[in-house]
Amino acid sequence: TVLVGLMIGAIFGLLTAVGAEMVGGGFGLGNRLTTYSSMIQMPQFFAVVLILSTLGILIYVLFFLIGKKWASWEA
Repeated sequence: TVLVGLMIGAIFGLLTAVGAEMVGGGFGLGNRLTTYSSMIQMPQFFAVVLILSTLGILIYVLFFLIGKKWASWEA
């Protein structure tokens, strides 16, 4: 359905944004992942991984709840 496509697109958008920051620089979470892993700062690295995981789960849950409300006729 359309909502599934939007959900997948939003999650891949997050992955693409983080990947672009890892390669291209900037001041985002992707840059912090690269910096912390190269400086072997594992607590900070895993904190960023936890933030990104939580953000991905929140995106999924948001679209899931929208789908339940607006497309309740689907199985």
